[in-house]
Amino acid sequence: MRNRMTRAVAPNHTPKRTPPRVSAADILRSGQPVYRGSLIQYSRRCGAAGCQCSRGQLHTGWALSLSIRGRTQAVYIPDDLRQEVAAGLRRHRDLMGLLERIARADTEGLRKRARRYKKRA
Repeated sequence: MRNRMTRAVAPNHTPKRTPPRVSAADILRSGQPVYRGSLIQYSRRCGAAGCQCSRGQLHTGWALSLSIRGRTQAVYIPDDLRQEVAAGLRRHRDLMGLLERIARADTEGLRKRARRYKKRA
């Protein structure tokens, strides 16, 4: 009797759709803000004697944390602006990704040009 190996059939797999490519010009032309840093949620005590935070239920808030000249700074973000700041952080991430792709392509082009220059010598 021969052992039969069966292959597992993958369930119907639909590939993830990639979002449409956005150019740096589109992002900048939109006039929407671009923020660098991280959106953080913090908890703190206010110091008032009879406040809920003195019993352990701390006050929470949002801040944009970023490093400027090696120093970490935080900018208070009201709840109403949190989604706008998150979108600005995404725009920054998108711009940095585009710049990285451009730099890689340019570096590869330089590498090819340098090889051709070397072969001529």
